[in-house]
Amino acid sequence: QNKTLQAEKVYKRALKLNPNSLEALINLGDLYKYSKPKVARHYLDMALNLQPDNKNALDICGFTWFMEQKYDQALKYYEAAIRLDSDFKRALFHKTAIFFLTGKFDIAWENYITRYGATGNIGSPIGDKLPFFKGELNYSSKLLIWTDQGLGDEILQLGIIKEFVEKFPFEVSIITNVRLKEIVERSLPQVNFFSLTKSENNKYSISDFSYQAPAMSLAVHIKRDLNEKYKNDKYLVPCENKTRELRKKYLKISENKPLVGISWRSYHPEFGENKSIKLRFFMNKIIDLDCLFINLQYGDYESELNSLPSKFQSKLFTDLTINPKGKIDNFASQINALDFIITTSNSTAHLSGAIGKETITLVPKVGPGWLWYWFEERSSTPWYPKLKVLRQGQNNSWKNALNKSRIELSNFLNKRAMVTSN
Repeated sequence: QNKTLQAEKVYKRALKLNPNSLEALINLGDLYKYSKPKVARHYLDMALNLQPDNKNALDICGFTWFMEQKYDQALKYYEAAIRLDSDFKRALFHKTAIFFLTGKFDIAWENYITRYGATGNIGSPIGDKLPFFKGELNYSSKLLIWTDQGLGDEILQLGIIKEFVEKFPFEVSIITNVRLKEIVERSLPQVNFFSLTKSENNKYSISDFSYQAPAMSLAVHIKRDLNEKYKNDKYLVPCENKTRELRKKYLKISENKPLVGISWRSYHPEFGENKSIKLRFFMNKIIDLDCLFINLQYGDYESELNSLPSKFQSKLFTDLTINPKGKIDNFASQINALDFIITTSNSTAHLSGAIGKETITLVPKVGPGWLWYWFEERSSTPWYPKLKVLRQGQNNSWKNALNKSRIELSNFLNKRAMVTSN
């Protein structure tokens, strides 16, 4: 329930009753692994003295070293945990993150796909009904690709799929989120679309295909260096007519001032708060800039919106005709109608990056809510060429990142004004 203080009290009380309580020791290590890694290791070392082959204690202990950027130490613990259980997905994923962060991309991708198990099909919407694709396609083969991990990750994976089909001209079909249907069919016309949601539209037969693959596993075959940007500015194409309609509407409201989209919350069930910023704090640094802000936030934001001072409300427009939780195609057109986007790490960031908008994404530091594909220090991303990453500071402070976002937006507006005046 994210009530860490109460949990801490109960675990410590359990240790007073039984100083050798393995469960309490590991739980305390888990509780402290982000905020107090050294304290966490104290309890985990006690647990490992009691049970040296406890894979959970080894994995969490490795994570404490990871948090301190002692990657060699972290790997020793992860590998010890994996030796005990070769299918221990959490330790495998933590080990993979280190390879991504240290630029060992070939090893990273090979390790990443172990999350899909020995068959390569764990999480597949069709189970083990087709063999896992290992690169053995020929021109008569047909490949069924599926996305996973939630909407933002699925959007990122569409970029990997596009790179794959551009490099390997085989017949490909994908099973993905039904909300992506229109924009996928426009952006990837060479690919057959099927929905993850069972419906009458899913008119395919397993016998039509030779192999299946999770989208992320295709990166092994693309072999793209993640130090390089995606070769094009975008890989998703919004509806041009809807984009023009919305831009005309917003420019009329703004009296032809620049249009800046903002999104400030994540609704991830476990880490949403770590990835979110209070709206008033988010806007405070940029409210005086000469532009109109367009609300791109999804979910329940009304109370936060209504509590804003009037000067904030007057510069923030919410278009109730667009539902970000509905058709992604309309939402993509709304983003495409704007000049600049500032967002926290959520699906808006992925969609804005994928359609090639100038985007600032505010991400948490390594810890709760951090995602491996934003990496650790770099401001650029290999997924979205026009997206810039600004990072949370120490003590979970967003102040410096928001100050930098103001500078980035101000510079963009000044350049735009110079181009317009010329």
